[in-house]
This record gives sequence, structure tokens and C-alpha cells, in this order.
Amino acid sequence: MSSLAPVLRRPRIIVLGALILALATAFVSLGLWQLRRLDERKRFNETLLSRTSEPVVPFEALPSDLSVVPYRRITATGIFETDDEILIVGRSRNTLAGHELVTPLRLADGSVLLVDRGWVPLDVDDPPVDLAAPPAGELEVTGVLFPSQERGLFGPRHPPTGVLTRMHRIEISRIAEQLDGEVQPWYLLLESQDPPTQGTYPQSLDLPSLSEGPHRSYALQWFAFALIGLVTYAAVLIKESKRVASESRIESDNVA
Repeated sequence: MSSLAPVLRRPRIIVLGALILALATAFVSLGLWQLRRLDERKRFNETLLSRTSEPVVPFEALPSDLSVVPYRRITATGIFETDDEILIVGRSRNTLAGHELVTPLRLADGSVLLVDRGWVPLDVDDPPVDLAAPPAGELEVTGVLFPSQERGLFGPRHPPTGVLTRMHRIEISRIAEQLDGEVQPWYLLLESQDPPTQGTYPQSLDLPSLSEGPHRSYALQWFAFALIGLVTYAAVLIKESKRVASESRIESDNVA
């Protein structure tokens, strides 16, 4: 302990300790953030499983409490307006690159329900997508309602003006700016329709996986990084204190 005190007062050790402490604090914070993400994922999985297990209801019969609407399975009747279709770019399926095709469904009350009809290949450049054209006239769709996809911290931004035919996510408020009439605050992940679309495309999409993702392992990695940093600092202190103690003994022997 006597040889440790002078080591801790050395500028190099002070700077190193401050750096290690800052890094360890950051790593622990990232680990805790991953655990929060894990909790969010668990809650999402529970909500998705619970609500998709409820009976299918007509869209107009949804409960007035809007907070319980997302992830409900519903049916809706309307007419697809393919002239206003949008491609959600950069979506793969079975390792193949492509897009998701979102088509507005005009309901009987005049409002619009956005429908993610499925996946189309990468060589589709611009809607309306002829090879994925739905039947003309009124039809009935069944699927699961999802909330708007919002931009993440580093996600690409959509141009604030103009008519967009290609987007990075189903951002309902932005799409609503280029459509006539009220746009419902959810989009429908299509599971089936009557009459069905003829042809190979669009290919239907699966519901999100109920896995918990890599958050737990990421959290453990961040905690491990913090521990490694602290252990390394302790090892440096021990090594330096031994060196100081050795130098002190040599000086004592020389004096003697």
C-alpha cells in the first residue's frame, strides 16, 4: 500500500485511470442500454403474440382505444389505388435484394389504409408495379396492423416536399402528404386478399420474428469490455507499485 500511493499520484497513471474509468462507464452504459432494448423486445413479442391471437375483426369495428389497435388482425374492404404506390427500398427476402410494395387502399368512408402488399425484386424501378398489379375493383384484405415506421437516430431522411415513389420506411405522416383524404395512422401487413392477386408478385411477408435478438449477448460483451479495462488498470498499478518498491529497496541498500 505504501508503494501504491506515489504511483497513484503520477500524472501518467492519473490520466490512464481517468481514461479507463470513462471507457468503463461508457461500456456499462451501453450494456444497460442493450438490456433495456431486450426488455422492449420482450414486451413487443408479448404484445404481438397476444394481439394477433385475438379474433379477426372488421377494420371499422376496432376498439375506440387506439392504444390497443396496433398488431390486431383485421379485415378491410376497399379499392387499391396503384397510381399512388410506393416502393420501400432495400428490403431483402431469402437473401435476395428487393423492395416492399405499399399500395393505398381506399375504404368505403373515403379514408386510406396503407397496405404493405409484399416483396418485389430489385429490378422493379418505379411504381405502379405492373407485374404485381392487384385485381381491379373492390376487394377484401386481411392482415395485421402496424404503427408507422419512424426514422432512427442515423436513418436516412425523406425529402420534406414532392411526391415520393421510393422511400426507406413506411412513414405514414410523410406518405399522407401526397395522398387525398384522411390516411389511417396504421399500415396493414397483408396476409391474404379476396380476390387474390394473380402472378408471382408481390410475395407475402412474414410477421416479425419473436426471437429476443442479440441484445443479451451484446450487453454481456459491453460489461466484459468494462471489466477488462478495470482489470488492466489494476494490473498496471500492481506492476508500477512493484517497480517503485524495488527501486526503493535498491536506494536503501545503496545508502546503507
